[in-house]
Amino acid sequence: MRFPDEVPVMTLPEATLFPQSLLSLYNFEPRYRRRLADTLETHRMFSVACQVPGRKRETPSVVAGLGFIRAAVRHADGTSHLVLQGLARVELGKTKRTRPYRIQAIKVLPNPPCNTVRVDALAAKVGLAPGTLGATLVGVVLGALICHFLFYLVPGRLGQQTGLPLYIVGSSTFGAMGSLFMPGLLMGLLQFGWLGVNTFFSAKALAAGFNMPSLFIPICILFAFGAAFVGLKGIQYVGKVSTYLPIIPLVVLIMGLVMFAGSAGDYKAVPAEAAAASGGGFSAMLLMISAIVGFFATAGAAGVDICMSNRNKSDVSMGGIVGVIIAIIFTAGISVIVMAGAHATGVVGPTDVQMTAALAKKLSPGLFAVVMIGLTLAAFPGACFSSFIAANCFKTTMPKINPFISVGLGAVVSIILAVTGVAGNLMGVFGLIGASFGPICGAIMVDYLLSGGKWTGPRAGFNPAGWIAWAAGFVVGILPNLGVNVPVAPVLAFIIGAIVYFLCSKMGMRSAVVPLPAALAAATK
Repeated sequence: MRFPDEVPVMTLPEATLFPQSLLSLYNFEPRYRRRLADTLETHRMFSVACQVPGRKRETPSVVAGLGFIRAAVRHADGTSHLVLQGLARVELGKTKRTRPYRIQAIKVLPNPPCNTVRVDALAAKVGLAPGTLGATLVGVVLGALICHFLFYLVPGRLGQQTGLPLYIVGSSTFGAMGSLFMPGLLMGLLQFGWLGVNTFFSAKALAAGFNMPSLFIPICILFAFGAAFVGLKGIQYVGKVSTYLPIIPLVVLIMGLVMFAGSAGDYKAVPAEAAAASGGGFSAMLLMISAIVGFFATAGAAGVDICMSNRNKSDVSMGGIVGVIIAIIFTAGISVIVMAGAHATGVVGPTDVQMTAALAKKLSPGLFAVVMIGLTLAAFPGACFSSFIAANCFKTTMPKINPFISVGLGAVVSIILAVTGVAGNLMGVFGLIGASFGPICGAIMVDYLLSGGKWTGPRAGFNPAGWIAWAAGFVVGILPNLGVNVPVAPVLAFIIGAIVYFLCSKMGMRSAVVPLPAALAAATK
């Protein structure tokens, strides 16, 4: 693991940060607020040093602890609570500056040998958490079940019953005019967020595979524009190839499982994926649920389009069981197990959370390059489909605008998100997606249940119940992105959207159903 040459230093009386220990801090001084903001934007590390006894001025001890910010929750008044995990003992060197906060050069010191048996016994005696691997895997299973039963099943059944796309089916919840924007236009706009994520990680993978960081920006540009063009003009060819490309990530997952699964049971440290302020395994479980549901939210609503050609409800259910529940448990579960084993064996450092970091340490440079190129190829069809979906949404909602212009501008936005690193903040991206589509799926489900398990047909104009429900759910779901700690925010956004839609419906706030043409009415029965 690489450590910076210099870090901010926080001097505290009678405080010591040991390697692998957790230290909870309350950040309220203006200089420390600035330090936290700067650190979160870079390497997320700073040092905690004990104040030299008897000194009135700030005088840190020469030997201090270097910590990594596992979690930071910002409050409305500008203060923050954070959790720091000790990484190593360091020797503080030359002071680089003291304003607005102290920064010093550091030299990492080796940890002295210790009796690990006695340490483990002491940890068990005082009740320290033995690790969160089991809880994280429980979060994977619960996240998969939530995605299937809450986000996918009802949209899938509506698609199977009606044979109509999402923006039309959504008109019963958001109104004939309203559905063009919600979920129609919104689905298209969020696809460029997905394109940005795909572009960021694919460019990063290729640059790492060739060991040429300077290629990152050019690859971002070529990847995003290439995916946008193919999505518009050659999606039928991508569809044929994409049938076989998922074999590549499957092989990579199996490789990681073979290399690291045997050590996963020895995992003891707090996983970087948890990043929880407190609560141990329970917090890790909730965070995994939030990540999975946020990742899946748009796909759940797209179940309408996916299931348009299904024969019956059994097809819809079986598709969800295999394509949602089993797929999520398999891919996310293996990834968690692999990283647990990699951490347990010391192959990766505590800040590494991606399986490719572990593979980079175990594979030869040539084979690792092949793996990264393969993963990039496997990601390209998904990027093309994002552009394809966006183009269809824009054609419906903005028919007078040339799709090359709308999708081209969207690709530019995706490139900016990738190059600036915004698309690399997965929890932020998943939080936005979950907040946007959680209440959409919740409102659609309640509308479906209130209508006796069928599609009622479009409602006039903008259906107030749907829009109020969405706004209420979105406000709750987006709070973590604003620094407010809300557990499983995408699920809460779904629940709030469902409850508010139900209440608005009972208060008579749904607009009238617009009669369908006879042929369409017969086809959707």
